[in-house]
Amino acid sequence: MLAQGFAFSPQQLFFLVAIPNLVGSLLRIPYTLAVGRFGGRNWTMVSAALLLVPTLSFAFFVTRPGTPYWVFCVVAATAGFGGGNFASSMANINFFYPARLKGAALGLNAAGGNIGVALIQLFLPVVVGGAGIFGIVQASAGGVHLERAAWLYAGLAVVATVAAYLFMDNLGTARTDARRQLRVLRHRQTWVMSFLYVGTFGSFIGYSAAMPLLIKLNFWVADPAPTGTGIYFAYYAFLGALVGSLTRPLGGWLADRFGGARVTLAAFAVMVLATLGVLWTLVQLTPNPDQLAAVADENRSWFPVFLGFFLVVFAATGVGNGSTYKMIPAIFRVEADRAAAPGTPEHDAAVLAATRDASSAIGVIGAVGAVGGFLIPITFSSPWVGDPMAATRTAFVVFTAFYLCCAAVTYLCYLRRPRPGAAHPGYAGV
Repeated sequence: MLAQGFAFSPQQLFFLVAIPNLVGSLLRIPYTLAVGRFGGRNWTMVSAALLLVPTLSFAFFVTRPGTPYWVFCVVAATAGFGGGNFASSMANINFFYPARLKGAALGLNAAGGNIGVALIQLFLPVVVGGAGIFGIVQASAGGVHLERAAWLYAGLAVVATVAAYLFMDNLGTARTDARRQLRVLRHRQTWVMSFLYVGTFGSFIGYSAAMPLLIKLNFWVADPAPTGTGIYFAYYAFLGALVGSLTRPLGGWLADRFGGARVTLAAFAVMVLATLGVLWTLVQLTPNPDQLAAVADENRSWFPVFLGFFLVVFAATGVGNGSTYKMIPAIFRVEADRAAAPGTPEHDAAVLAATRDASSAIGVIGAVGAVGGFLIPITFSSPWVGDPMAATRTAFVVFTAFYLCCAAVTYLCYLRRPRPGAAHPGYAGV
């Protein structure tokens, strides 16, 4: 946007990329409820068509450099419709697979959606004409045209709407009322899993949104053009979202085989270590407020280390995303198995109710967890820390402490065996 003539500060840009995550997280609950109310096929058609609102609005306003900042905040808010789509698709697909396959199925569905972030970050520079790809595809001589990206997304929204109409189905077993769905809000495990999902999925979408700006602010270089875009950030920004997307089905598959709680704990342990590695790399950098070439060259030498640790963080978030979504239906299935003896009509009814509750919980947990996608860019902007590099270091200290808390909660709630004679048998091993 800066290359297209808009004069926005780094804090404004961080906030702008955070807004869709905040709105998307808030929409996840009503979007999940809509699946049970209107049917998966019907709601997919409506929700896909709604994506024309942010895409066409952005295409209009981005060609007018005099557009005020608040207008783009409103457009960014409507982009949050996409976050709601994610929750409704996950709630819908939960009804299609047996318990033993839910981890892999939910992981593949989520990866298929999340990988769109990586693809657009890879091809966006070519689509808008401002940059090439690793020198293979050259930048356009006509400058940057961000409206092209909006038109591309608008076309994809139309394709999704038509595809839902032609190929999807409404499942009768997925029908439920909003009051029944919202009863999961009274379930303690819904909020425990929401906390863990902030650490996994919240980190994934937060880092995906913030990574291009992080590279630009901390690894500034004058080349390639346009001036000051960072160390080829347009080339490398897609890698984080790609790695996180591809490892999500792996997390679901590992959870199916070894248990969701064990895989989730391992994911948080890796996130702690890799985040400390990112922080250590940033400590080696020299602040460069005057954008001196010598300082920039020195900092650039640390970029491969920074990128390597950051990709490990993304890989761990993907694995954790898949394993936590395996845990959600497993928790409700444990309660169904305790409610009645297997093979009885009462048990079958309890399993169906547990499946419905798990789908509702997925929406709630996804909504709360996605708030992390808003908090992470906001933490990086840190208006109370003047130096952007210092703000970045402080943010990673906070994130490391949070991941330690998530690991402790995972162990205490889902891996520690209950004491003999305990009133509640717990959920160890889900």
